[in-house]
This record gives sequence, structure tokens and C-alpha cells, in this order.
Amino acid sequence: MNTNELIAEAVSLPVEERTRVVENLLSSLNPPEPDVDAAWSEIARRRLKELRSGKVEAVAGEAVFERIAVASTARLCLIRQRLSCSGSSQSTLVARSSASGQFQPVEGPG
Repeated sequence: MNTNELIAEAVSLPVEERTRVVENLLSSLNPPEPDVDAAWSEIARRRLKELRSGKVEAVAGEAVFERIAVASTARLCLIRQRLSCSGSSQSTLVARSSASGQFQPVEGPG
């Protein structure tokens, strides 16, 4: 049986059997590491406990990605500012808003 025939055969299986095939194939590419799995499980349990106790607050994924994008933009602005030798009287600066904690561009002196 060649690869194309094997794939055609696998695709024709019921969903449950395809899932089993996929899990086994993925497991063969990335074999389980019990010590690593146990460490991640412990971290997950600890984080869930912290979340349920109110020690930490959940943050929506969209907000996390927005913070990353804003922080990345701020870093790029700083890098461009430091590398700029244009002699312009105005520089693009960024400042973190105390209210939102987000970086915002501000105009430099000029």
C-alpha cells in the first residue's frame, strides 16, 4: 500500500477511528514525556486554583494579543527613534498610560 492509498483508506474511516489514527500518528511524532506532562499538569492545576480562588484574574485572549501588539509597536517606535539620524525636530515617543497601562504615541519637543 502506498501513501496515497493509505491516506484514502484513513479518510474513509468513521470519525472515531480517524481520531484514533491521528492521535497515534501525532504521538509518534512527539512521544509523550511523563516528566514534562506531569510538570505541565501541576502548573495547570496551580493556575486553575489561583483563578478559582480569585488570586489572579482571567484576561481575554483578545486583550492579551492587543497588549502584545501595542508593546511591540512601542518597542519598534523606540528602536526607530534611537536609530533615526534624520535631524527632525520632532520625534515619535511613546508613553504608558497610567489609566489603561497601554503604550500611546506622544509627540516629542519641537
